[in-house]
Amino acid sequence: MALLTVACIVEGHGEVQAVPILIRRLVAFANPAVYEDVQRPIRVPKSRLLSDGGLEDAVELAVRGLRQPGFVLVIMDSDDSCPKELAHLVLARAERAAADRAAGWCCARQP
Repeated sequence: MALLTVACIVEGHGEVQAVPILIRRLVAFANPAVYEDVQRPIRVPKSRLLSDGGLEDAVELAVRGLRQPGFVLVIMDSDDSCPKELAHLVLARAERAAADRAAGWCCARQP
């Protein structure tokens, strides 16, 4: 059984509890041979994530607890922003801050 470590950065209190459950379910569905180690999400307000250095600080903190193989996942709401524009801004910054680790970004958008 393969081990995959996931460190998440989220915006709200509800996501701190919900995201690990969601990731465990997704991994079990996609590949039952993978055992996931989902760390307790790091909660950072969106305003801080979008400010200079805020996202980078959160990603660097998340990377410290990762085992190999592992990745950082940033999850945020788009609110009134265009998800495509946020993706270019957030993902590039997260990837740079994660250095040699993989980083991803997921954006929730209301229809």
